[in-house]
Amino acid sequence: MNNLVPPFFFIFFFFSLVLSAQNPAAVPAALEGSWKGSLQMHGSELPLVIHIKKGKTGAMSALLDSPLQGAFGLDGGFVTASGDSFLIRVKSVRGTLLFHFDSINDELQGSWQQGAARLPITLQRLPEGERGIPNRPQEPDTPLPYIAKEVTFRNETAGITLSGTLTLPDSGGPFPAVVLVSGSGPQDRDESLFGHKPFYVLSDFLTRNGIAVLRYDDRGTGKSEGFFPMATTADFAEDARAAHAFLQRQPQIIKNCTGIIGHSEGGIAAPMVSTYDTSIDFLVLIAAPAIPPDSLIIVQAGLIARKAGQDEHLIALNRTLLQEVFHALKTAQSEGKDLTEMRKAVSKVFDNLTQAEKDSLGLNEESLVNQVQYFISPWMRYAVELNPSEFLTKLKVPVLAIYGGKDLQVPHSYNVELMKTFLRQSAAPDYRVEVLPGLNHLMQSAETGLPGEYAEIEETMAPEVMELISNWILLHCKK
Repeated sequence: MNNLVPPFFFIFFFFSLVLSAQNPAAVPAALEGSWKGSLQMHGSELPLVIHIKKGKTGAMSALLDSPLQGAFGLDGGFVTASGDSFLIRVKSVRGTLLFHFDSINDELQGSWQQGAARLPITLQRLPEGERGIPNRPQEPDTPLPYIAKEVTFRNETAGITLSGTLTLPDSGGPFPAVVLVSGSGPQDRDESLFGHKPFYVLSDFLTRNGIAVLRYDDRGTGKSEGFFPMATTADFAEDARAAHAFLQRQPQIIKNCTGIIGHSEGGIAAPMVSTYDTSIDFLVLIAAPAIPPDSLIIVQAGLIARKAGQDEHLIALNRTLLQEVFHALKTAQSEGKDLTEMRKAVSKVFDNLTQAEKDSLGLNEESLVNQVQYFISPWMRYAVELNPSEFLTKLKVPVLAIYGGKDLQVPHSYNVELMKTFLRQSAAPDYRVEVLPGLNHLMQSAETGLPGEYAEIEETMAPEVMELISNWILLHCKK
């Protein structure tokens, strides 16, 4: 799923820094300008851009952009100096950039610290006027050739209001219609991640081809109400049900041709809601897991690590640790243990590691607390008991399932045959399962399939994926 795999090897190393701030005006004028670098972490690359500007008093202030996370203009306060080093604190994300200025090569060399992480980074000066924003050629230019309007709808079960965008072709109608349901992790209505907006691009393509689309901010994200950290896949299915109900109430919609497109974890939520909401007419599942989430986490962690060139001994150690953690959690739940006892059971697995094993996995006191908390979260406690077969075998609507041949997060080799088996066992009137060679988890044309490539690829979603989805929906809505 999008963010399903936990941080590999349970990182990070703890680092603490005490630096006395001096007069901001002591920062050299040569630092003024925009600087770009990238954080490297387990095969992934996260660009950062720092903008340093001199104020009227002569003091230097800083702003930070994280383009792939859609974060721009984060306040870094004043640049402060200590000896030949400089410091920028971004309080909103609890991050700190400590660096020195290499005037010969005209670059900033240092480290980015956030929580327990300390990652080296070198930033080079950007040409004047350049902001380091990645090129995304598939994102549509405005004005859009169709109707796009801000909407809200209620999930009465949860007592929250969700916000989204409804796009409608500007002429004709009524239209077939779909709801887009995102993958794991808090996503906005565009499913923004790694500098891409997959749902924005997909909704644009579908709407231009005569299909109405509703996409919405996950609960607790963007303009939607709710508290994301306490939500489970079942809660996201309820949000999708509320979105679909709202869509069906729109006068421009064909009432017997409305469906859900679910990506990754959304590909579990969509079949889940379809088993109890008979008003859903079809499903499109993109990189949808057919194996249980706990098994998938183990599989994807190993595949990504191996592809990134990690040591086989550490891969095996991490796999064993995950297996033992999931076993402890499931056992505690089956025995009716409360949250305190679950925490003890999961903590015991980590306590049984030798110091050498903890060191090799990058575990320390702070990261151990974070990992235990992750595994006893409501989402994870629900996920370890979840089996997609429970819902896939009960489907009674047409299904299109699409997988990428280079997807390392929901690999087709572990999921496609199971998906076919479950759909054969279901009452689905027809289904189609496609593996598209060369595509990764985001349905981009990829080289390796590693998550580190997602941001580097300019393509947001392969055209053949969008064409397949559009043609399939329009075909079924003619029946």
